Amino acid sequence: MSETRDGNRKNSFVDSDDPTFLAVKGYFEDKLAAKSYVKNLAKAVLVVYQKHNKANLRCVGAASINNGIKAVAVAIGDSNLDLVISPSFTSVSFDGDLDRTAIVLGVTCLTSDEEEAPDQNE
Repeated sequence: MSETRDGNRKNSFVDSDDPTFLAVKGYFEDKLAAKSYVKNLAKAVLVVYQKHNKANLRCVGAASINNGIKAVAVAIGDSNLDLVISPSFTSVSFDGDLDRTAIVLGVTCLTSDEEEAPDQNE
């Protein structure tokens, strides 16, 4: 969390006007910082999922994709939810002129229809 100029706290993961988008960082020189980042990102994924029934992790680069997938795995272990990742591509611009291809990891929950459907073999 960081503070804005007016003193309000904002989530450092939220990337755009859409509150379901989380920006994922890539490389960390310190292993301890990388582990705590993944844990904090997993908590953010769970909070966003609980509020909006979905989360989108915006990743640019291999290291950020790795951290995003690790965070979802940690979130699954912490919550006992059957979270599913749906990857897609998008373009993002940095500093207004540099366009990059990003991967968006869409996170939703797998709903089991098998328990509700009657067995057709009976």
